[in-house]
Amino acid sequence: EDNALPQPDKLLLLSPAIGVNPAGIVGSWHRLVSWLPYFERFRWIDVLPEYDPFKYNSFPKNAGRQMYRLTKRIHAGLLRIRQTGAIERFPETLAFQSVADGTVSTAAVLDHLYQLLGSSRHELVLFDLNRKAMGQGFMDPSFGDLVSDLMESQDIGYRLSLVTNQSESSREVVETELGSRGRGSRSRAIGLAWPASVYSLSHVALPFGRDDPLYGVTAPEAPAANIRIGTWAPRGEKDLLAVSMSNVMRLRFNPFLPYQNERIRGWVAIQE
Repeated sequence: EDNALPQPDKLLLLSPAIGVNPAGIVGSWHRLVSWLPYFERFRWIDVLPEYDPFKYNSFPKNAGRQMYRLTKRIHAGLLRIRQTGAIERFPETLAFQSVADGTVSTAAVLDHLYQLLGSSRHELVLFDLNRKAMGQGFMDPSFGDLVSDLMESQDIGYRLSLVTNQSESSREVVETELGSRGRGSRSRAIGLAWPASVYSLSHVALPFGRDDPLYGVTAPEAPAANIRIGTWAPRGEKDLLAVSMSNVMRLRFNPFLPYQNERIRGWVAIQE
């Protein structure tokens, strides 16, 4: 909005926090009682063991509230520059987002960012669910509905690519470019496949490869290492672990990182 300030040429976004769960706004309610020693835990959404050396597991309500307020301001700013026409000067944007994301809203990335940008200068890459994963009946069908609606849409003004199964009987994936304004779609093989038993990506997985020494599954174990979060597969009695199984099972690496890196390198190298 300020022409006197330097403008970035391009924006690269990974799992962008354009929208979060509206429940984040309740983050201020705890202040009514959390100043009392007995209710101190009310300040937190989760209080968990801190076994990850690079990421907090516990989450304070105030952080959720601040994040919610920030996303509302971002949305208001995008609406404002769209109304004034300044959105035409918005930097060319490439974002990578998992269809399944328990932290930020994938629908908000679509509706509150890309629909407002509305230009083929901008591209969004979505990582679909594993359509061959065992037990799809256990999954929330709304995630599949989001992709189905996009495939049928005739009013996508931006470029949209979907990384999805080649077929429902194959773990091999293809990049399907949906084009814009209903121009049809085209697919290309990218030489990668879903690992066995992995049913989706996650919010925290996108930047890390399968050979990451902490979050990956193929890196050789360092002699001094005492945890390998990416290879955890605990089995035992229920209700015994201090953390939920959903946290332990959360995917920490991106099996499609080589494709993602290739796309980023090519995009950065292109000069207008």
